[in-house]
Amino acid sequence: MLVVITGASGLLGANLADLLLREGHRVRATRRGRSRVAHLEALPIEWVEADLTGPTAGSSLARAFAGADAVFHCAAQVSIRKVATPEMVAANVDGTASVLRAAAAASVRRLVHCST
Repeated sequence: MLVVITGASGLLGANLADLLLREGHRVRATRRGRSRVAHLEALPIEWVEADLTGPTAGSSLARAFAGADAVFHCAAQVSIRKVATPEMVAANVDGTASVLRAAAAASVRRLVHCST
């Protein structure tokens, strides 16, 4: 099964990628151009550059989700602040909306949203 993970460079996403690979799944993961993924270079992850927000979000996520059986949306902007910043809203609200639209457009059968 081909699964796509957003947020695979983070703690939750990286561990999920490792587990899914050990279970025999093919893993494709999105990453921003500035994301550090050296800690995952030993894993056979297919990386696709994609952004959850901005003018290219729809097309980059569509490319990432093409042919996927499932998407695990683990990407998020986290903070200990009590009030959401505009960056948090963009990533966590607008970004999740972009993921939902792209998954529906790609006819992904299953989407799992992980949220903090």
